[in-house]
Amino acid sequence: MPARTITTLPPDITVALFLAGNRKLVLLEGPSDCDVFREWYRDQLDSLEFYDASGVINVRNMLEKALEVGTKKEVFGIIDRDFRTDEEVEHPLNDPSARLFLLRRYSIENYVLEPEAWNEELRVFYGKMHKVPTKAKIETQLLELCKQLRPIMAVNWILSEAGSESEHLGYGYDISQRASMIQYASTALGCTIEEAEVSVQEKERSLDTRLTTLDSAHTCTNGKHLWHRAYALYVIPIKPNIPPNYLLRLLARSVKPRIHPDIRQIVEERILGGGQVSSG
Repeated sequence: MPARTITTLPPDITVALFLAGNRKLVLLEGPSDCDVFREWYRDQLDSLEFYDASGVINVRNMLEKALEVGTKKEVFGIIDRDFRTDEEVEHPLNDPSARLFLLRRYSIENYVLEPEAWNEELRVFYGKMHKVPTKAKIETQLLELCKQLRPIMAVNWILSEAGSESEHLGYGYDISQRASMIQYASTALGCTIEEAEVSVQEKERSLDTRLTTLDSAHTCTNGKHLWHRAYALYVIPIKPNIPPNYLLRLLARSVKPRIHPDIRQIVEERILGGGQVSSG
């Protein structure tokens, strides 16, 4: 009789499975994701454990390992869309065996930064001392911020496709310095400034097709970048001492009665319900 090989799970997976217990384990990219999902599904935490896997690579690796050698098969992952195509996003939603799902919007923050939620929270923060912008005004302003981020998103898209090891342009980058963005792309990709400019312009044209409404802009604009700039626009001039993460959780709470269908499709139908749902 052949010897039986016993494979031990890595410590991080062991901890995650221990915390989940009999609940379904959902691996997420970071603490903000966990904060938002836990707020939205507070009433379902007896069935779900949202676990911070610390990055998309860890989500993939932990999910694969847990399903490969673990006895618990109720393990799932949810990751940001980033620069992935519609086809890549829809494929797991149409695959009954899928355990790793992609958001249709760029990141979890894009599902929180909704005009109605901003309007509700700003009414509390501003009180009677400052005029709160209308939902329509906030929607216009958020879309304008997405358009301002267009060059950064174009450069980061190029870096992502090229598999560049260079850091992507962060949310604090000066968006008025287009020339320095092109220079950065040129250096990172090892091409001329002229070649980098052509590549960036091509991506910007692609982004323009989705920067027509806030809803579609959410699919191609980094939510963390947008959050940073919206916080600077609405909060810092009025109450700069409010912690950004605290406000993000409040916005998530305001969104909760209107959780986006994308999220419901993944969590409620595919993970909790265990069934296949139609895309769209």
